[in-house]
Amino acid sequence: MEVKRYAALLKRSWWVVALVVLAAMASAYGVSKAMKPVFRATTTLAAGASVGASGNASQYIALTTGGLLNQYARALTTRTLAQQVSDQLKLDIPAEKLQSEIKAVPTNQDLTIRVDVEDHDPTTARLVANKLAELFVAQKQQEANKGAAVLGSQQDTVLVNILDPAVTPRAPIKPQTRTNVAAAGILGLIVGVLVIFVADWFDDTVRGPGEAESLLDTRILAAIPQLKAGKRSMYAHRPAPVGGAR
Repeated sequence: MEVKRYAALLKRSWWVVALVVLAAMASAYGVSKAMKPVFRATTTLAAGASVGASGNASQYIALTTGGLLNQYARALTTRTLAQQVSDQLKLDIPAEKLQSEIKAVPTNQDLTIRVDVEDHDPTTARLVANKLAELFVAQKQQEANKGAAVLGSQQDTVLVNILDPAVTPRAPIKPQTRTNVAAAGILGLIVGVLVIFVADWFDDTVRGPGEAESLLDTRILAAIPQLKAGKRSMYAHRPAPVGGAR
């Protein structure tokens, strides 16, 4: 009986759920459209190491075990490197803000680093990602050259190169309008149903004999029908019966 009662309650108040769902979806759509789009450009770096003539493989071991690769990923997201990128590209962006837009993710399995740059302008995101990779590769090349000049072939060498440069992103990654609207619709559906159940919890009105039987746990033998206004007035003004003839 409770299932039937709740089903009847939802059927009777479906418009409340529909109103809440539409309001939630409209709000999510409006907020998503009001947000500035964010674009992501990605470049991929590859690292490799060679063992020196002396058999020293410390750099190679550090690279393949992930420690050196993680260090490179942290170096790619430093404020110093972000400042160099901003200066060379002549960007009107503070180094701290540009640093917050950069993310580097190392992958130890294939010795690569994925560099993501997010910005409101897709061209800026591409330029920053590629310039960041170029500066980092040049920096590591200089370090390798200095080591080779001092120790020659006795030192193992780690080199980093650009495996896949960034391209201008075509579509923004945020906001995801469709996902936001769909999530708002689901949330609105849940909230709408809860509103109906809460309102019913505080409503002590008995609607129909079936609900009365469910609440009282007994059978209804008879019920007084509710007369419409026209019929009620007709019965009210009916003349009284005339008494019998004398």
